Amino acid sequence: VLLSHDEPAERVPARATAALLAGVATLSLARAVLADWRGVSANLLANDSARFGGAVLYLVFSVGMAFGFVWMMTARLRNQLEQQARTDALTGVMNRRALDLAGQRELAACARRNSPLAVVAIDLDHFKRLNDAYGHAAGDAALAAAAQMLQRCLRSTDLLARFGGEEFIAVLPDRDGERAQLVAERLRGRLQALQIDYERRQLTLTASFGVAIASPEAALAETWSDLLRRADHALYDAKRGGRNCIRVAAAPAARMAAEQPA
Repeated sequence: VLLSHDEPAERVPARATAALLAGVATLSLARAVLADWRGVSANLLANDSARFGGAVLYLVFSVGMAFGFVWMMTARLRNQLEQQARTDALTGVMNRRALDLAGQRELAACARRNSPLAVVAIDLDHFKRLNDAYGHAAGDAALAAAAQMLQRCLRSTDLLARFGGEEFIAVLPDRDGERAQLVAERLRGRLQALQIDYERRQLTLTASFGVAIASPEAALAETWSDLLRRADHALYDAKRGGRNCIRVAAAPAARMAAEQPA
């Protein structure tokens, strides 16, 4: 059980505690096997060096195990607090702070691998109307259901975060523009088909999507904030284009060329 801990923060104290437990077991087995053979007295106060040495070792191992379990519980508590600091309480996905840290790492990793990185901005359409019509509790239920559905539709290596309000960000490593659009279209269709049961009502949602791609060539020059900004601009293009649709941001080089005066 102790060796089965997979969390990195708990792995070291768990293995140390397991080693101490194995030491206690070995010491107890040795005492049981060798006591009669060496004629060790059963009296705990007997003046016998072997018995005294074994008792000291047993005490050291026992104290070590106690500290090991405290170390494990402290590591688990710290890990839980860090997890809470990275997670949005309502939806269970990453929060914005965790997204910024993870997004910067993914952008740098894709640049090292010479592979693209896709960012998809997702904003639920007319969410204020849902809150006004059914109340904020219904809005919270819709946000949680939408986040769970989005998470199920993504790969385990993809990232999903609540960016704020009713907006989510999906980070798709190693996805070019065509594949990212296919993912966005699948998410759009699944959201449109989603039916949320709330107080004998069925709530429905649609969402607008903005997709931005960091190519391997541009990943070194473009920052994470720039990539998010391009995805957000594409999202607002989708909002202006009628909602419940997908828009793809222009590549940085193409955008700069388009903005230059004739």
